[in-house]
Amino acid sequence: MVTPFYISRPSAEQLESQFTQALEKESSSHLIFHIWGVGGVGKSTLTNKLAEDHAQQADFLRISFGETEQIDNPIAVMKKFYDFLPDIEQVKAPLLQRDLLKGNILKADPFLSLYQKYWDTINELKSTPVQGEKSVTAEQSDLVKQLLSKGLSGFSLLTGTPALVPVAEKVGELGISLATGILTEKDRIGNLLDQHKKTQKDRELKELMLAPIPKLTVAFVERLANRQKPVVLIFDTYEKVTPDIDNWLWQSLIANTKISQSKIKLIISGRRNLLKTECWRKLQQDHNYICVQGLDRFDEPQTQAYLNQIPLTDETQQKQIFTVTKGLPYYLDWISRQIQAGFFLDFSQGNQEIAQLLLQGLTDIQKQLIQLAACCRWFDGGIIREILDSQSVINFEDDIHGYSDAMQWLQNRDFVEYVQGKYRLDDVARDVFRGELWREDRQLFQQVNQQLSQYFQALADSEVFIDSPPRQCYENEQWCAYISKGLYYGLYGGKQESLGQLICRFLESLYFSQYEVFLLPIVFVKDEVNLEDNQSFLLLNLLKKELSIIFNHLVSDEPQKLWEYFYRFKYSLSDLAKLSLFVNQSAYALPAQKLDYLQQAFQQAETLQAINDQEFLSDLYLWTLGNSFSELEAYENAITSYDEALKIKPDKHEAWYNRGIALGNLDRLKEEIFSYDQALKIKPDKHEAWYNRGIALGNLDRLKEEIFSYDNALKIKPDKHEAWVNRGDALFNLGRYEEAIASYDNALKIKPDDHDAWHNRGIALGNLGRIEDAIA
Repeated sequence: MVTPFYISRPSAEQLESQFTQALEKESSSHLIFHIWGVGGVGKSTLTNKLAEDHAQQADFLRISFGETEQIDNPIAVMKKFYDFLPDIEQVKAPLLQRDLLKGNILKADPFLSLYQKYWDTINELKSTPVQGEKSVTAEQSDLVKQLLSKGLSGFSLLTGTPALVPVAEKVGELGISLATGILTEKDRIGNLLDQHKKTQKDRELKELMLAPIPKLTVAFVERLANRQKPVVLIFDTYEKVTPDIDNWLWQSLIANTKISQSKIKLIISGRRNLLKTECWRKLQQDHNYICVQGLDRFDEPQTQAYLNQIPLTDETQQKQIFTVTKGLPYYLDWISRQIQAGFFLDFSQGNQEIAQLLLQGLTDIQKQLIQLAACCRWFDGGIIREILDSQSVINFEDDIHGYSDAMQWLQNRDFVEYVQGKYRLDDVARDVFRGELWREDRQLFQQVNQQLSQYFQALADSEVFIDSPPRQCYENEQWCAYISKGLYYGLYGGKQESLGQLICRFLESLYFSQYEVFLLPIVFVKDEVNLEDNQSFLLLNLLKKELSIIFNHLVSDEPQKLWEYFYRFKYSLSDLAKLSLFVNQSAYALPAQKLDYLQQAFQQAETLQAINDQEFLSDLYLWTLGNSFSELEAYENAITSYDEALKIKPDKHEAWYNRGIALGNLDRLKEEIFSYDQALKIKPDKHEAWYNRGIALGNLDRLKEEIFSYDNALKIKPDKHEAWVNRGDALFNLGRYEEAIASYDNALKIKPDDHDAWHNRGIALGNLGRIEDAIA
């Protein structure tokens, strides 16, 4: 709702005029209307006024990222907006379900059709084994998780590069490098889709699974553009979006669809000016899509005009209020509500802090309770109990008789909101009370944050068994969420070791592709450090400096600097974090240094032997180390790594297979064949192993065995044209020209432009005396 007394300002009027023109004239170049300014300056009020004034002309769909914390990826954003569409709201279950079953809505709705198809396929990939397996294996489950994780964040496995380039994926690129080599994660996911009955024969479905966001985004825009009325998408409290969503918006939605040619408009409201970031600035330079309007506080005449309508017309009081509030609309609105409710406010001390004004009439105990609650990004009864228990010097008996009374009292404050099942102070009030606690009692501020950090660490510990292996921890979504929250509060706890913990989690979560574990604490703290009113108190100077180094390198194009920085911490890092550091140092080091870093990683792996997780350790030696050595052509090191993997899990067919490739590169052909034989004992339908085995046998002139291997490969994968060609060559060398020609013919049916197959077929025809056929 618009506040009762809306005072216009030239800056707001200018934006309103341009927005009205854009709705009325399709030729308007403005696609995005960006409102920015400090908390409480009236951004949401102006946004709501635009929606109210133009409700008849367009449908306004609003997401406030301060109220919808669980919307953390682009697909969730699109679905949330989609659900807000008026015509969709009228089609509720069971009608929607019935029509979905009939296919009526799906056929007419490109977005809903793709969205349903995507999630149906994910669920089937999770629950149904691939051909040749009796049940879903751990490897299949892991690959589906990776497919889903990368799909939701915007990483395109079609190209092997991000479709978006969010902060998380800048780091993600480093994490992906852990699985490069002979058989990359991309290859393994591709194999899963090739072998699963749901996807193996559906090329379009495979493409959707490998790059869902670009396809869903195009369908989303198509759905909105086909509506009779224009649609306005409102992104409110935009400073709280995840990097994935931010980069989806500017790159995928705006730059890579036809949204600029439609009647769709966007309103983005937040504390930061988007054009201060390179990607948005470049978008504006290229297209001039964005109408930017910063909002300032009211000046003194505007403040007086606002107060006159309350009415509060005493000029002396008006001057005092302006001095106290500095013209911030949030505070003025609060004063308006207090006066209308009949409360007396004393403005006689013009230099008093605004926090004292907001807390007027409360006891010291009640005031401190609010300050403690302001340390929390959100709170519930458990958190309030935790912070009250930790402050034994505070006696709440005089004013608040227990935890439930404290919680009830907080719920009734004007500046406390109920969002997603939890309570929190609204952004401006939280800034005020949190800052006041820092100035009044820095030690208490740090103690409360330390206690909150320990509280979330304890919750994380309760999610997994004691001494659970790292993979199990990082695959537990709730554990990751608790750890992330604990890191956030730890950074405000005043202890430098919290920074070391953040760096450890950074490196570990890179290994397991759980980027938000470390990313969200950095984003939240960085955002709070940048707030205009909080520069003086939020973090110690050292912590500001260190976080700035991490964040700036994180979003830069020079990851090597980041790794050099982390390298200084290696002796205080966890064993797994050190391993991840060495591997990533190798990925981004100079060519001459890569092998040395990887060898250090191999040595570091020995310290992890106590981890009770055979799958994790074998994967470590196989995918992380063995394949990385192979990529560097350090095949002896690779074979040693594969051998370590096989000591742990002798039935790891991928290790036998990759070991065979490494041996082949060293021309150790008999050992190579032995490795393929071991892989095929475990997985007889691995056509790649049959094919490579055939090549190795051919190099030893064991032609009949070579042909047998190709025959087995082709039984499993009849369209592998290379196997037909090689089989033809082996038959040719045995003088079996008719059979050789038949093999070449099969190869050419699959790949008609294979000149080698045509050439060898011609020679075989010539050897049979069929000269004219050979010439043809």
